[in-house]
Amino acid sequence: MENILSLIYTLFAFCYCREEHNITFHESKTTWDEAVRYCSDSGGVLYSDEADIRNKTEYGDDEVWTGKYKAFTPWAITLGCYRINFDDNSRNIFSVQHSEQPECQKICTWTDFFAIKGRKCKCVQRDELQIKDRIRPCNCTTCVTVLRHGIANIREESETGCSAKNTNCLCVAATCEFKKLTLTPEICSNDYKSICDNNITLHPAKQIEAKTFCYNQNSILRWYTTDKDICDHGVAQHWTSGRRSVHEYIVQHNGDGSDLNPLQCFRVKKDNNDESYYADCDKFFPFFCKIGFKY
Repeated sequence: MENILSLIYTLFAFCYCREEHNITFHESKTTWDEAVRYCSDSGGVLYSDEADIRNKTEYGDDEVWTGKYKAFTPWAITLGCYRINFDDNSRNIFSVQHSEQPECQKICTWTDFFAIKGRKCKCVQRDELQIKDRIRPCNCTTCVTVLRHGIANIREESETGCSAKNTNCLCVAATCEFKKLTLTPEICSNDYKSICDNNITLHPAKQIEAKTFCYNQNSILRWYTTDKDICDHGVAQHWTSGRRSVHEYIVQHNGDGSDLNPLQCFRVKKDNNDESYYADCDKFFPFFCKIGFKY
């Protein structure tokens, strides 16, 4: 019996040490992208446990990268209210914390449509979009607002000065330019014309005001897909339901980071809570890798 207990204690000790040894410090200072890539190439991930990093001694008073970062969510539009099975036994149902749309989008990158109900995220397939219901109030037992992401053809910059990296430009507007539909990122507080999906129009207003107006008309802001859709209404900017947000993520074990597109990256300084903040990702800091263990 004593031999068995001794063996068990030895195994537990071995597992503990092994995990500790797989948190490795790399003192060579590098950019955040390069740190992510290095850890991935080593079979691990850029370490993100801020409290544990503070307790480590390897990096002295230096600053280190963590795997936390901020990035835009993909553009998404409101498709409408649909009757969809959200039972636990239905397909492609996942749990998310706090009904977070960004986390649901991250899970559902393989499909064009997604929906959130409570703390459940569903990756919706096209064949499930059969029964459409009233957008207001969209609260029947099986009713849920479905969104579409993976939106293409949105310009990187707009005539108003919005760019791909501008965190103030979170909404999509449509206009007719040279007789062609043009979709651009815009500041959501700009006053543009709006047309609801049921053809009711609104004088120039902010995007949130336009969305609320259309909802009160039992409709949604129109999404434009053809040149004729928008050019029939002249060249004025029109709001769409397209929107994105800035979200905080943590690097996962699923790639070299080339598709993360971080806006800012998180770094910490030992024993100083006031020295933990986001920095430009092209700065140079050392880092820790977590090898062989998934979150």
